[in-house]
Amino acid sequence: MTVALGGVVLAESAPPSAGVRDLHYGEALFQLFQQRNFTAITHLQMAQAQGLMQAQGDEPALILGGLYLAYGLHDEAEPLFERLLARAAKPVVRDRAWLQLARLHQQQRRTERAATAFEQIGEALPEPLQHQRRELAGLIALAQGAPGLAAAQLQSTAEDDDWQGFHLFNRALAEFGQGRQQAGRALLQQLSQLDADDEEHRALRDRANLLLGLLLLEAGENAAAQAPLQRVRLQGIHSNRALLALGWAAFRQQQFEQALSPWQALAARAPADPAVQQALLLIPQALQQLQAESEALKRYRQALDSYKQELAALDQALQAVAGGALLPTLSTIDETSSVGDLPPAADPVLQRRLFDLLAQHRFRQAYQDYLDLGFLHTNLSHWSATIESYDQMLAVRQSAYTRQLPRAEAALSDQSLQSLRQRHDELLEKEHKLAGGSQPMRLADAKEQAQLVRIESIERRLDTLGDVAGLEEKRQRLRLMKGLLRWQVESDFKPRFWQFSKDLRSVNTELEQSERQRQRLQQAVQQAPGRFKGFAMRIDALKARIAELQPALNQTLQAQADELKRLASESLQQRKVGLDGLRARARFALAQLQDRAASRAGATP
Repeated sequence: MTVALGGVVLAESAPPSAGVRDLHYGEALFQLFQQRNFTAITHLQMAQAQGLMQAQGDEPALILGGLYLAYGLHDEAEPLFERLLARAAKPVVRDRAWLQLARLHQQQRRTERAATAFEQIGEALPEPLQHQRRELAGLIALAQGAPGLAAAQLQSTAEDDDWQGFHLFNRALAEFGQGRQQAGRALLQQLSQLDADDEEHRALRDRANLLLGLLLLEAGENAAAQAPLQRVRLQGIHSNRALLALGWAAFRQQQFEQALSPWQALAARAPADPAVQQALLLIPQALQQLQAESEALKRYRQALDSYKQELAALDQALQAVAGGALLPTLSTIDETSSVGDLPPAADPVLQRRLFDLLAQHRFRQAYQDYLDLGFLHTNLSHWSATIESYDQMLAVRQSAYTRQLPRAEAALSDQSLQSLRQRHDELLEKEHKLAGGSQPMRLADAKEQAQLVRIESIERRLDTLGDVAGLEEKRQRLRLMKGLLRWQVESDFKPRFWQFSKDLRSVNTELEQSERQRQRLQQAVQQAPGRFKGFAMRIDALKARIAELQPALNQTLQAQADELKRLASESLQQRKVGLDGLRARARFALAQLQDRAASRAGATP
């Protein structure tokens, strides 16, 4: 009856206040918040193996451990938390890890180890996790046989805490465990009057009212039991038991007409519910107390007819379970089912009798295990069908490599890059010589060099003519043009030299990039055969691993399906036994009533 923390292992998996700093971590969180836990585990494991979430620190490991706990993988979660504690430096990380480890031991019923781990939790635990800390402390204390300490630990300090209802319920159980009935009842009374904004809290409030009413009935306080039982919603999951108990509270006070009202409302509901079946027998008993024996006779016969029909339905449901209709029927009433390859035939008679079965924790957990196994089966089947595509992808890559190899080898054998490097070195030497500024004309552009060559050619032709009259003026003009050209180049030397050096550095950068590309090309050519072989070996290993896992998974899945059938058959058989008992009581009461009627008829003159 304890509202345990076992199903809330992911409540602390929200991202820290610092936010998401890594894309791969954010992707895993997205899968987690979409309730795709297996996919989230896959993303986290892959990113961790590749070292892609360093910026998130220890957050991914904490979330991964929580996911392991959610799947019940305690053997994987425990060493993860222990490794985390061995290296974690931040107190908040250590406290969260100790909390997870304590919870793990508590779920495994290793109470002393849970208590030891819990004692290691410091003061750095974030406020949103403090309620889980109090809950876990109370559960450990209850397991240690210390209900008084559990009650103290479970006491909530915040009235507006979303977990207040659960705190009150568990504190009430702790008080009952210590023998303080009045204190436990007071806590249930407080819980029964809390505001509830969602279905989960409304159901918890109904449960508290039902438990309080049943406890008062057990203590003989029948009048006091009526108020909490009347507060249970008529359409909630606890309504049938509340109506049954409400009728008993009135019946025990000799208020037979008042007892009939909730029992008749209950009798109009689905006859598969045990509370409805009991009401069918209790109604004629109340009518007998009201001296309405003819109506009581009618009601007993109606009850026997209903029991007969329900026993036949239970037999049909048992046959449906034996015939393999359980799993497809479950899939029609459970939205979380996603297991493929189920038989198509769902049994409507069985379907109506499985709702109560799904509400039982043991069966629900077994069914969830089956769904998890079914998901793994589907996932493994998908990989078994698609792994061959990786062979095709590898063949395409190898074919492309073979086609491109001649071009790559030709590129590697080309010496043009080496010639360009030599030319660059020559220009670099030229730069060193020009740095002193003694040869500025070497930085003349092509047009200027052409002009200089032409001037010098004209000068040589004039020199061959000697001292012919009128040539001196031409020589002087040539000297002026040559000087002007030199002056223009020399005055522009510094910006030209800067541009020359800049272009030389740019060329050097491009040459280095080309050389790196050439080296990568050479490495790719050399390493490609080995990589292809490695990929082929890895694909073959994965094929073998899938082939190895499939039979074991199929066997485990079948075993879990058999376990579900066994649990369902046991539950239906127990219902039959209970219904047989009710039928025997109804027959005996009917026979007594008929005997009395016959005796009175015989005594009448």
